[in-house]
Amino acid sequence: MVKWKELVVKYKAEIGLVVLVLYGITLGIAAGDEIFDLGLFPTKLDRMIEESIGKFKSPDSGLREEGVKEIKEYGDFAVPQLIEALDDDSEVRELALECLTEVTEQKFGRDVEAWKSWYKEHKKEF
Repeated sequence: MVKWKELVVKYKAEIGLVVLVLYGITLGIAAGDEIFDLGLFPTKLDRMIEESIGKFKSPDSGLREEGVKEIKEYGDFAVPQLIEALDDDSEVRELALECLTEVTEQKFGRDVEAWKSWYKEHKKEF
């Protein structure tokens, strides 16, 4: 029976190479995520914004208001996720539109397509 220590000693170089390759791949994916904004590694702020928008779905009006307040505090950092929320149900959409109007100071009202078009043109700013 082969012992683990013997295997580790015997294949030390190969194990090191595999670890190095995996580390390199991980760094490459992380760099690509940052450069191309793939969203593979959400930041803590992204998760906080997602939680706040999640409160828009609550049956508790106080919790919904808390979510709106938080999103307005996050400001333009929340714009990409607010744009995504425009595809959600009507109540979430309405709160997302309210937040977008205040955060961006744009006046597209309830015109979801106008918001999406505007965001496509200004995406690099967010």
